[in-house]
Amino acid sequence: MAAADTGPDEVQSILSALRDRVSTSTATELATGYTPSVPSATLYEYAFEDGLREVLRGAVESAWQATSGAPRTDPVAARVALESDGRTRLPQALPRPVQDPPPAHADSRYKVVALVDGVPTSIYDASTQYPIGQTLMQRARPDHGGGMYVFRSVEDCLARDAAVFGRGGGRRELDRCPRAIIRCRCWLEGRHEQPVRYGHKEAYTFLRAEEVLPMPPQFHHERDLADLRREDGLTALEPREVAQLWHAGTERARTIVAKQARNIQLQREVEEMEEAAELLRQHRARLAGAGGPQGPAQRLGGDDGAGPSGVAES
Repeated sequence: MAAADTGPDEVQSILSALRDRVSTSTATELATGYTPSVPSATLYEYAFEDGLREVLRGAVESAWQATSGAPRTDPVAARVALESDGRTRLPQALPRPVQDPPPAHADSRYKVVALVDGVPTSIYDASTQYPIGQTLMQRARPDHGGGMYVFRSVEDCLARDAAVFGRGGGRRELDRCPRAIIRCRCWLEGRHEQPVRYGHKEAYTFLRAEEVLPMPPQFHHERDLADLRREDGLTALEPREVAQLWHAGTERARTIVAKQARNIQLQREVEEMEEAAELLRQHRARLAGAGGPQGPAQRLGGDDGAGPSGVAES
């Protein structure tokens, strides 16, 4: 190899420079490839789909640290402040955790949330949390008397989020929190019961968040557009527009993650090369201490054609 023909110090210098370049590139992409509206789980989800989960495990934590900035919100204080504004009516009790697993007939639904310290949290009340894998229960009642609100499609929940909450949406204490979408399993107490419907929005009694999905990387631009449309008296985003944005954003996110994966893989290869260079340096040092370097044939067992074990090879 070329490394064998290069001095140990030169090898280490070259590898160090390469390592710095790769690390800088990866860090830059992690810091700029996703906006603060993208959750820490984004890399996990795409990594799972592309078979890169293990490669990106460390990058996920770095991305969360780089893009989070999420304030620690006290759910009780947030709820008290929200109910004291004189305009908001909330159910008397927050959804409570229960042990019930989703039944076979549970529906798959979607909901836009804020990530507060990495936990999916209601944008509406800033206090209801939806931990992944935890079933929550609040009886669905008409006239907004209770239940947990979800949508049938990603497009519907994104359109609702843009139209109602707008830029920075939801409660002020959540303005700096990353946004995400959770995929949920939802059901009611009776198998044949129907959810309470408010247009595209539905209220269910039981909800279990099963997966965190990314917001489209460009969606924050559409949130600004939704604000302008509302100010001009125009309608909010059409579901078709949001759908196009979603699919375009997904493709861009995949491209970013694939590039990150290549950088991380290159970084690992650099680490292996550094380790090999260090072993080469140590080997040469031992040879020098034993009376000087030997040729390749001598190191393999002699110059008579014998292999490493001393047995002649045919």
